Amino acid sequence: MKRVFALLLFLLILLSGCSKSSSAASSPSPAVQGTTPPTETVGPAITLCTASTPEGYYNCGNYSGDSSLLSYLDYSTMTENPLCTLPGCTHNSDSCPAFYPVDGETCPFGVLVAGDHLLVIQPRAIEGTVPHIELLDLDGSRQGCLARFSENQILPEVLDTSYYTDGENLYFELFTQKPEDGKRTASLMELSLSDGSVRTLYEISDTIVHMEPTASFDRFLVVYTGEGPYTSQTVLKHFLLDVDTGCRQELEWPVSDLSWPSVNDRYLWFISPDSGLLTRKNLMDGSQVTKNIQDLTDQVGAAYGGPDRIIITPLSFTTDDCILTFGVPHGPDGKYAVSYSLPLGDEDPVPFDLETPEFGLSFLPVTATTPYGLLVRCGYEDETVLDSQGNETVVVYDLWALISQEDYLHANPNWIATAQLSLEPK
Repeated sequence: MKRVFALLLFLLILLSGCSKSSSAASSPSPAVQGTTPPTETVGPAITLCTASTPEGYYNCGNYSGDSSLLSYLDYSTMTENPLCTLPGCTHNSDSCPAFYPVDGETCPFGVLVAGDHLLVIQPRAIEGTVPHIELLDLDGSRQGCLARFSENQILPEVLDTSYYTDGENLYFELFTQKPEDGKRTASLMELSLSDGSVRTLYEISDTIVHMEPTASFDRFLVVYTGEGPYTSQTVLKHFLLDVDTGCRQELEWPVSDLSWPSVNDRYLWFISPDSGLLTRKNLMDGSQVTKNIQDLTDQVGAAYGGPDRIIITPLSFTTDDCILTFGVPHGPDGKYAVSYSLPLGDEDPVPFDLETPEFGLSFLPVTATTPYGLLVRCGYEDETVLDSQGNETVVVYDLWALISQEDYLHANPNWIATAQLSLEPK
């Protein structure tokens, strides 16, 4: 369901038009083609690219009203500070190495960890600069621009679900609109983290196009595409892509009016409305684990009405549990969704009422898995600060928390520790 909403939003953006370009893109190699079913491969596993390491989490937020600031959250101490070691720095001008002014060359949408480096992503062209990826060391030292793209190209803007890495390369969708004829192309790219070279793994061109990797395991990407001449005729496809050989295998995607499948790692999760079964299917060997959720669906309908949809959210830290979110007309406190933590074993579902402070989501997602517990963004704090011009402005700070996996799955808000960014000069 989330993917459907994302696709519709993306199509609206495409129909509204894109900026024109006079610059040339980095020249990719020809697209790798192939249709042979993939088999198990050997090499570094491809994983979702996040802003976390085992030691800490990197954040990029607007904390002075007219800029972005890189910060680092240390898991062992649960303290968050700007990624800056200058004594007495106030972190509100370009003299701070963690500070990105709004009128600078880079206006980051966020930061990711890939291999031994940080990547600061600017996905769209702005005045005076093109979409690009900046390379930093883990201590925040800037190493220059890793890759630049054309003005008429767009990188993924939702950083926490769109980029994948094997520690040596970065994998992502690149969208291009040719200014001469308006033709749109979506390409799945491989970007070398060592020299910035790019390779096109797969490409589609049509009036309306969309493509994104939605999961990964071993040396495979699970790729989702939408293409067609008109929105009403868009064809959705899913396939496994071996990034080394280019071999592709189209996947069965059991969509229903009630639920949209979800995938994480090598597992596809879907609901069969006729049987009332939730299924977790292994994409490589086809093996399945099922659980009957008809009683839960009936209970939700009796209590709140509906449901008119069920959203499956697999969890990043386990393959044996998921969150089911039911869309209902009369939920508790006037809400339109209720969620349950659902184990695949014999345990009963647990009402899940840890709610996110972010708009549009009904449950608290996990930001990162750490040696100390699960990292979640459990709230926000407002504060009035001075921007780089000395003017007062209100900014919002993330409130972080660690929680055990057991407490999370049982919706117990037993925070192990909490943290909030400190801008106090040292």
